[in-house]
Amino acid sequence: MEHTVIEFFDFSIQPQLNSTKKYFEETLNQLESKFTSTDPFSDSFSIMMKKSFLITTYSILEKQLNILTLMVEKKSNTHLKREDLKHRGIHRDYTYLTKVAGITSPPYVLWEKVKVYNKIRNYFIHDIRVVVKYKDVIKMSNKFVPYINFEREQENKDRYIIKDIDPNIIIDFLDTVETFLKFLWVEAYKKKYIA
Repeated sequence: MEHTVIEFFDFSIQPQLNSTKKYFEETLNQLESKFTSTDPFSDSFSIMMKKSFLITTYSILEKQLNILTLMVEKKSNTHLKREDLKHRGIHRDYTYLTKVAGITSPPYVLWEKVKVYNKIRNYFIHDIRVVVKYKDVIKMSNKFVPYINFEREQENKDRYIIKDIDPNIIIDFLDTVETFLKFLWVEAYKKKYIA
């Protein structure tokens, strides 16, 4: 019954997302009341804090998508395994669920947003440069996720710095993860991969 899958989601995955959202909002409120706009530390700390919450949210996405994919893989009638696919991480799990197991893909915009957040997370994790090139600006700030503001350097027109990260990026990403995971859980249930 679809209702049971939603209940499972609400009792097992939703609390992680809700507590992350609550903690982010509390931290943001404390940050805004503690620092003034003239405090040089407030801007850099605010950006670091938002990066941290984004990475935390991504970890929830990655873990829960992996759990679902392992469950589907166990019940799948195919000889293909996740490890047989060329992708890694969320791309591998998503490809396995939609292409191998035949679960209906979520709406296009939802998967595109998840992919943009994947690029942002990868950049924050793997690239410690403060200055980015225009191609990286395009990857991290677009119509799906317009929350990172860049400023062009005066001396070099192809070099940018992250000026600010809008707090709405965390709320949007948490909501995106919730909708994305819930959609896939329900679709896996419909295909009888989970009870």
